[in-house]
Amino acid sequence: MRASLVVLTGLCVPTLALAEPEAWFHPEPDAATPQIAATLREVPHVPAAHMTLMVDRKAAPALRVRTFAEGDEPLALALVISGQTIWMGNDEVETDPAARYPGMLHAIASAIDGLHLADVVPARSVGLVVSYSTGAAIQLPMAPIAQLTGQALGTQADYRGKLGDDMVDGISLALAELARSSAPHKALIVIGDGNDTNPDRAKAALLDLHKRALAAGVQVYSIVHKTLLSQEGVPVVSFAPSSVTINSGDGVAAALADIVARATDRLYVEFDAHGLSWDGRSHDLALLIDGHVVTDDSIVLPARARACQTCPRCVLQIVIGCVLVIGLVLLRRWQHARVAAASRNA
Repeated sequence: MRASLVVLTGLCVPTLALAEPEAWFHPEPDAATPQIAATLREVPHVPAAHMTLMVDRKAAPALRVRTFAEGDEPLALALVISGQTIWMGNDEVETDPAARYPGMLHAIASAIDGLHLADVVPARSVGLVVSYSTGAAIQLPMAPIAQLTGQALGTQADYRGKLGDDMVDGISLALAELARSSAPHKALIVIGDGNDTNPDRAKAALLDLHKRALAAGVQVYSIVHKTLLSQEGVPVVSFAPSSVTINSGDGVAAALADIVARATDRLYVEFDAHGLSWDGRSHDLALLIDGHVVTDDSIVLPARARACQTCPRCVLQIVIGCVLVIGLVLLRRWQHARVAAASRNA
């Protein structure tokens, strides 16, 4: 039997500097050792010894804590990056000094390499890169996450002469690719100047894409950097409301690292719950870290399959039954022997 409880709470604990803790609790009464498995977000990453689950004032100590990378729920990550020449840069390939722009390519490539993605996400995680300018194209097809590196973005020559800002097309393509992945966790990060070639059409389209992403369970983020030639406005916020704006390429590494940290903020904890009352009723629950309450709610503990409570009596009944059966067999044999003996004497 398996039951689950989802607790979503915004409890603020200043001493722990928590934002909006989230916790999913899964009672497992019929495990070898009854447990409560928990998935936690927005809580401090601490060893098991620092965590305790209190259920009706009974302590269920943490047995094991695993990070997101140590879990078995892969991530599918899509980067949607502006491929416009001016935004990506052309100073290495442009011969006209007046038309050279350093761009963001090298800063983004370096930031991606600094993430060490293969070390912070579970095995079997995958990634892809989509670039958009006039239309959109897949720069890196869906591949093992280790292949999502700065090198996957290519060189400035790959973006030379590309105009346009068809961000809607880029996001649409990335969502379609993510839909093909069976990964239980998905995230999409837009990196560009936040504009679309057709801003009037983009707002409604991006709102629709936002709804599609939510329905598909895709976490969405964006990083905005304006060039001297960028249009005003930031339509991308219709898709990713918590967009981050940076002023130069120096800020992209920190912004990208923060987004990946949020997307992978997940702990898996197993609590020893053998001493709890598994009776099918609701019980008060509180998660404590270093003695501080992180979240509290109630949880239903399903009734466990009960072991026999009268084992001595059961054993006695079995023994008596065996004695009676053996006695009956011996009696029948004795009767057959008497009949046979009487027949011989006759």
